[in-house]
Amino acid sequence: MRRTRGLSFLFAWIVIGWCLRQAGLGWAQPGPGLADCSRAAGSDAGQKIQACLDALPSGGIADARGLVGQQSIHQPVRLSHPGTVLMIAPRTTFTFADGATLDISTSDVHIEGAGATSVFRLGNGSAVRIGSHQQPVWGWSLEVLAIEPASGKHPAAGLLLNNAREGILREVSVSGFPGAAIDVGDNCWSNRSIDTKVVKNDIGYNFHGDQLNAWNIRGGMINVNRIGLNFELAKGLLQGFSITDGVQMEGNSETAVRLASGEMRGIFLSNIYSELFHSQRLIKCDPTGDLKILLLSVTDSYIYSQDTSPISISTRSQDIASVTITNVILRHSQRDLPIAEASGLNSSVVLSDSHSYSGEGFVSKSPILSTGGAHTTAIRTDIPGR
Repeated sequence: MRRTRGLSFLFAWIVIGWCLRQAGLGWAQPGPGLADCSRAAGSDAGQKIQACLDALPSGGIADARGLVGQQSIHQPVRLSHPGTVLMIAPRTTFTFADGATLDISTSDVHIEGAGATSVFRLGNGSAVRIGSHQQPVWGWSLEVLAIEPASGKHPAAGLLLNNAREGILREVSVSGFPGAAIDVGDNCWSNRSIDTKVVKNDIGYNFHGDQLNAWNIRGGMINVNRIGLNFELAKGLLQGFSITDGVQMEGNSETAVRLASGEMRGIFLSNIYSELFHSQRLIKCDPTGDLKILLLSVTDSYIYSQDTSPISISTRSQDIASVTITNVILRHSQRDLPIAEASGLNSSVVLSDSHSYSGEGFVSKSPILSTGGAHTTAIRTDIPGR
């Protein structure tokens, strides 16, 4: 009897759930709730997702996990209701037509995939855009998915941030872009990039705005780009920018970090793992405008370099660079290779408790190469017993 009642109860719930789905109550009702994008009206995935989002004017879950396999988006999709979550299935690729964009235009909006097989493929002029000059966006997130160009297409960038604040990128792969993978403009502060993979682009992260404060890039990879992170702020300001927790920076053909212009009040690299090959750098000053580096700190990191000093600091009369390097190990393939090169009267580099040695065990006797009147100090750079 108990078993019969249990089965009857289960059957009743199954029937009720089926009836609700058939009635469309899973997505069609406005207000907070669940919207099933696969059942929404529209001729392609973009129209279905937009109809689903429009059915949630007060926010809720726009569940696009029923849209699987190869899907097309031919017009812009806009997430404009606070408190909205868009969920993407694994083994699903959304291919954006030329000019079609995915826009987060309001605060507290989240897009979540299911791994590297949840893919946005972008056409020419397409991008994922968060915020705008007119509309700041707070508390956004983009998680567990991949962004890349569609076959034969050459979009300038993958992810565009402008007035995007207090956001999170987590386990996002951005690769294959002929310009910047992630382009960051004005007033993007307090953002976190966690275990994100930025590889095989011309530029990985491109920072070119003002008020780029309290960023944290934690873990993940910045590999095989021409430039990993480009800081070209013009007259802009950056404060308290950290790159930490085992970020890998390998094989960036020009440099992993390029410092070109702007005022930088604290860039902190710690717990970095870097491998550099022929002529590659970890950090390079390459002034294109006034460059004011009030503090650049590199600590607790391992670097392999084939043949080039990994850190190159140079200033002109209008520039400033103050750099500290602490607890850094450099292994290289030369007889002798400095950890840092410094040039220019306004360059100051202090290196301590750091060592440079070859694969054969030769310890470099000159861990800093100073030219052009640069101010350099090296403390405790010998390896005991060598």
